[in-house]
Amino acid sequence: MAASPKGVGAGKVLEAASNRPTPNRAVSTLNAKRASTGFVTSPTLRQTASALLQAPPHLNERYASRGRAAPRVFCSKVRPRNPMATDPRLTVIVLCDYFLPGYQAGGVLRTVANMLALLGAEFRFRVITRGRDFGSEPYPDIETRKWLRRSESEVLYLSDDQLRPWIIRRLLNDTPHDTLFLNSVVSLHFGMTPTLLRWLNLIPRNAFIVAPNGELAESALQIKRKRKSLLLVIARLLGFYRDATWRASDSREAADIRREFGSGARIMIAENLPTPVSPATSSERRQKQAGHLELIYLARLARIKNLTHALEALRKVRGEVRFDLYGPKDDPDYWIECEAVVETLPDNIRVEWKGSLPSEEVFGVLGRYDVFVMPSMNESFGYSIAEALGAGCPVLISDCTPWRDLETRGVGWDVPLNDVADFTQVFQNCIDMDEGAHSTLREAARAYGLELSRPAEVLGHYHDLIRGEESLQS
Repeated sequence: MAASPKGVGAGKVLEAASNRPTPNRAVSTLNAKRASTGFVTSPTLRQTASALLQAPPHLNERYASRGRAAPRVFCSKVRPRNPMATDPRLTVIVLCDYFLPGYQAGGVLRTVANMLALLGAEFRFRVITRGRDFGSEPYPDIETRKWLRRSESEVLYLSDDQLRPWIIRRLLNDTPHDTLFLNSVVSLHFGMTPTLLRWLNLIPRNAFIVAPNGELAESALQIKRKRKSLLLVIARLLGFYRDATWRASDSREAADIRREFGSGARIMIAENLPTPVSPATSSERRQKQAGHLELIYLARLARIKNLTHALEALRKVRGEVRFDLYGPKDDPDYWIECEAVVETLPDNIRVEWKGSLPSEEVFGVLGRYDVFVMPSMNESFGYSIAEALGAGCPVLISDCTPWRDLETRGVGWDVPLNDVADFTQVFQNCIDMDEGAHSTLREAARAYGLELSRPAEVLGHYHDLIRGEESLQS
């Protein structure tokens, strides 16, 4: 059974006590007033305004099997299963800003791709996403607004001019599904829009899963703080997520969700699924020489990734260092700051931006370097960290991720960010390291990465999340 990094939850359900507060009376009154004045024109809305509707039959059966009555659903219309459907699997519509064949959008894309790859035979996943990669032109030869088969799943790509609320509404109404799975709280098109449509009863109010993927961490909320603060205040006041099941990647993210949405939030922990690592994966690399160090950074070039911290830490090291940076320039202003620091580094430090790295090349490239570096201010998981370990590349990261006690495991270092000298000392130790010591680190990192890439237990947590089984035990 795969081990999880310290800080990652054990798959348990973190759910509120059963005596949750009743729906806000003001919202109920407003809905009734809309219905009485004719403001609500849809028959579905007229029927559901200010009503407490019974749960759908398949939920009644699920609860009855456990000797319990299904809860009544506040002001919601749950679209029943199509009796003519031939696929017995639960249908899950997944919304995300970017998806395969993209590779520049970072961890959320890989979270969704790995979930579909590992669970696609058991659930019918249908993905709605953009028709381009992050910061790129539209995908060539991919038709938009049409369901396309991709491995075990179906994907519908939308061009930028098709990202309209009425188009998303039509897609969600015309595509029968059991569960709506969002991967963002703050994304305009794939988080805020479907949430608002659902709150207004303009789309079916079936099971609702929301994965913030690190967006609610305090450090993440400091970026575009005013906009995000306003959004969260409105969401709390109007009860956008009253009946949502939150998917947290670990106990830290569960605490972030409770901080923003209160102790009544219904939360389940389902850890991120690492990219599968083949035992045969290997890379040609030179032997480690004392006095020389080759570093790799693989992530978006964004302020929250804190690259300047690593650059400043290299300023006083002795020895020759090559530091290659891979990833899209997510924040141009921050990249200018990084370039300014690079210009002031001594001649023994060479830094070069290599552009973005296609996903199929990641393991091979990572394995050619001595140390992977990412002093991020927050990570809900950190896919590139897991991939570096799987490639046998020791990691030097901050202590603001779920990956802890790395030095004890002999696979790397998780170092506090309060003093840049701590990073400098680790860099110097790595520079001075010879092939013998570094080979031991590489082998341990590789073994740990292989262990983490066999997530049998984590897959069970996703089953519970999507089927809602664990939530019945509270």
